[in-house]
Amino acid sequence: MSKKSVKKPDYAKFEANRAVKKKNKKKKTAAIVSSVIAACVFAVIAIVAVNVLSRSDTAELTSSAWAPEGAKNASGDEVKMSEVYNTNYSSYQGSMSFSDDNTFSLWLSPGDPEDGTHSGKYTLSDSNKINLSFDDGTDTTATLKKKNGKISAIILNYNDYKVTFVKQ
Repeated sequence: MSKKSVKKPDYAKFEANRAVKKKNKKKKTAAIVSSVIAACVFAVIAIVAVNVLSRSDTAELTSSAWAPEGAKNASGDEVKMSEVYNTNYSSYQGSMSFSDDNTFSLWLSPGDPEDGTHSGKYTLSDSNKINLSFDDGTDTTATLKKKNGKISAIILNYNDYKVTFVKQ
């Protein structure tokens, strides 16, 4: 019987390969951790930016009263405010105001504010929209029109009209 020679493993090569694999694994782990950290930083920056912009819009909304400037019907044609008010009253006024506590007040009728002021709660969305929930349970939206980053008008969906409000 002959003995086969058994080749002994080269432990030095084995250890060297193991060290290289361990080093590569550390590099991959570091790359993954760096990517996760970068994604978290980006998310935080985006959240802060949205909050700062929302606060800026809220500050602009609450800083003054807004008065109706004009209106368009469902076809997009300019209409007189008498059509929106559904009356022949000759002196048209109105206003819209916003408070820091997320409440609003809308007066959109002829005569005196005591004759038809509506109120409710509002929320700003990140897409230049204001969601309005009136105390009587009805909801509508308004769009913020901006010029040079500042709110130049509020376009309110009111019945079948779009009423444009500007700063007083």
